[in-house]
Amino acid sequence: MANASEPGNATSNSGGPKTGFTVAAGTRYALLHEGDVQICWLNHTRTLVSKILSSKYLRRWEQHHVVLDQGEIRSASPCGVMESPILYSAIEDMGKWDTGQKFCLRITVGDGSMLLQAGNAYLRDQWLYSIKWKRAVHRYRRILTNNQRPEVLMKEIKSLIDMSLKTQLQDDSIHQVPLEIFSQLLVKNPELIEKADQECLIRHMAPLLEDNQPSIEIAEFFSKICRDSPRSEIVTSIFTPIIQRILKHTSDFGKFPRLRMFVQDYILALNSQNDGTTSVKAFIKSMHGPASACPHHRVLYNLVSVCLAAIYSCFEDGVYHTIPEHKTTPSSTSSSMSSLESSDQTPGSDRKTTFNTRACYPGDTSPKYTPDEKRKIYGPNIMSSVDSLVDNGKAFGVLNNELYKSHGAEGRVNGHCREDSNMDSSVESVNSQGTKSDVAVNEVKLRMDYNDLGATGYTIGTRPKRPNVDIDGNLHFSPKLQYPQKMVPVTGLGGKNGVLRVKSLLITDKVMAERVTRCFVTILEEMSTYEDWRPGLAMLLHPIPFPKGALTNDTFAKHMRNVILTFAGDERCEVHCMILPVREGKDGWFHIFCPGSSTCNDEGEVFSAVVDRLMNCLCNKRKKFLTSLMKEEMRGPSLLLALRGDKTLIKVLCLILEMNIVIDNDLKLQLIATLESTDYGQMMYSILCQKQSQLRELQKEGGPTCLTMPSKSTDADLVRILSSGSFGNLVSLSLAFTQVTSTCAEHLIKLPTLTYLNLWSTQFGDAGLILLSEHLHKLQVLNLCETPVTDKGLESIKAMKSLQHLNLNSTKLSPDTYELLKENLPGLRSMDIRYTDAW
Repeated sequence: MANASEPGNATSNSGGPKTGFTVAAGTRYALLHEGDVQICWLNHTRTLVSKILSSKYLRRWEQHHVVLDQGEIRSASPCGVMESPILYSAIEDMGKWDTGQKFCLRITVGDGSMLLQAGNAYLRDQWLYSIKWKRAVHRYRRILTNNQRPEVLMKEIKSLIDMSLKTQLQDDSIHQVPLEIFSQLLVKNPELIEKADQECLIRHMAPLLEDNQPSIEIAEFFSKICRDSPRSEIVTSIFTPIIQRILKHTSDFGKFPRLRMFVQDYILALNSQNDGTTSVKAFIKSMHGPASACPHHRVLYNLVSVCLAAIYSCFEDGVYHTIPEHKTTPSSTSSSMSSLESSDQTPGSDRKTTFNTRACYPGDTSPKYTPDEKRKIYGPNIMSSVDSLVDNGKAFGVLNNELYKSHGAEGRVNGHCREDSNMDSSVESVNSQGTKSDVAVNEVKLRMDYNDLGATGYTIGTRPKRPNVDIDGNLHFSPKLQYPQKMVPVTGLGGKNGVLRVKSLLITDKVMAERVTRCFVTILEEMSTYEDWRPGLAMLLHPIPFPKGALTNDTFAKHMRNVILTFAGDERCEVHCMILPVREGKDGWFHIFCPGSSTCNDEGEVFSAVVDRLMNCLCNKRKKFLTSLMKEEMRGPSLLLALRGDKTLIKVLCLILEMNIVIDNDLKLQLIATLESTDYGQMMYSILCQKQSQLRELQKEGGPTCLTMPSKSTDADLVRILSSGSFGNLVSLSLAFTQVTSTCAEHLIKLPTLTYLNLWSTQFGDAGLILLSEHLHKLQVLNLCETPVTDKGLESIKAMKSLQHLNLNSTKLSPDTYELLKENLPGLRSMDIRYTDAW
């Protein structure tokens, strides 16, 4: 006998909002799919012989293993009375038949009745409700599949959902069957769904989705509702519990990218409300719950996955570059693709993208695979669909490649596709006669197919390169084609008018990209305010899982700055230590928000807060941390903040001197000069000198011979440090990549021993250069690369007779001035004039 669940009370919740559905009460039964029963056949012919044979004393019972299929009742070993299956459509009536203390079930068909005998009343009822359910589902499938009237669709779907909620059966598949049927309708007959009352449909389905995940097709349908009607009551009321369940119970968005897409569209719909940011924060609060610790551990990881994928779609899918409006012909497509591939790619760029979708046309086969081999690779379903499309001469598309496991659904083309080395990479179509026709590139929109943080598939117009694997094990391919602007259906996919399945956000312009970025980075900022989420969030963000474009975006940097400040303010080591790099030689958030970096948009507040927290935490690693601050990339920002009076960095410089971390005397003297440039620094340095008298003795010997100002230093910073101590011995001064101007020249001329001056990429102009040429006659090396000097100032250099090396790269040097300098500087050994008019 098949296993049957014991009688019990109904415990299911009532239906969703505004539905009015009630769940059946009383005894519940598990849904049977097969089992062993006794079967007897009764003929309806009323002859004397048939009546005698149908009497209870002469009935012939047979033991069968009965299977309840989708469309029929059959025996696992067809013989006897079950030699032929019984179709559900042929059943006229069915009910209990308990004569003679036998627990039987009677199924009436056209020419007779079949009796099924069970061991007890509970098992008999279990068979009765299971067959009734299978029969009803078969009927609904047939009606809904062949129906073309919206009012009939609404009535039958409502009836099907009502039946699934009120049935005595208790099984996971009961509520999934209506969702599965509706998913098939979305694929096979999307026009009918468009004509129906979609709001009413969603309200009917809401109770089923409280305990079930929506399918790929339903998630895509819901996403469209969120995009088309973001302020609808459906979004804010009905979709909210569905989204909450997805975030609480989904274990891997990589397997269900459409669900992640639905969550993203829902959040963007909330963000489009009048109080968008408040609504999004309220949603995050509801996901966390009122307690101090969130009871659902998957919520944090799923929310971070949603945010990362959305931010990647803004910066890694080429949304800031669109295909120009023009037509392409088959003969010019390849060249057009090549120009598009190279238009926005800078030399040496290693920028990667997850935009990988490929369209191709029939008739383009590869000698590598025979038809049988292709069937093994792609699967029989996709090849049969492709064959029919080729026969009809219609264009078709490839959904996914072998790396992505698509979800099965009746009426869809599903499977895997491999790259064909001889397949033409141009974008073409085939008309009804099978000939190639022109394609308007601006009429094609391709959307990405994500796996968690990344996507899989192939790029139009290119061969796939070796994939990169991110921290979550997802694949990314190198970019070639940028993001087109419009979307057209691809005939032959997903039923009548299929489209390439969307697996990432559809970002169409910079304004939308900015809005999406602000929305999802605000979620990360809000999540960082919850103490129990902070360790997990810090761990997930530790490797900086964002594209380079995001790190240089002002909106992203503004909100991430608050996240890092929150991490720095947390006393737990597992939180604030995540600001440091993952390993030696790799940048961490500490480096990203370092003054001078493209992400840092403050005056070093984040950098100072992080240093203060790490200095108070890493007692046993303090010396190692202080040593890292004196490395070349971190030394400049540390000195600059101390020069501007930051108390944390002033204390750090004192500790560096006290622990004798710096060996070079010139660098020590520069640290001392930096400390003495502020009142607080002078106080801290005097306290330090009381402990270590050798520092004062070193200072008395004379100032440093070499000085390098931190990047982004201003004229005021230079004046402050030059006026803080003795620099009479200064020989080398580097102001490269600072913000100094000609104003500082009046202080530079007070350095008579200066022989090396580097002004690369500063705003030092003609007025300052003329002043230097009048006083710094011992100067031997002068670097004016990428400065705004002109011939007016450059002509004055002829007075510097000691010059041996002069760099005028990328300046406004003219050929006449170049010849003038060569004639008047006899000791000149080298002069760099690249990228000038004299070159």
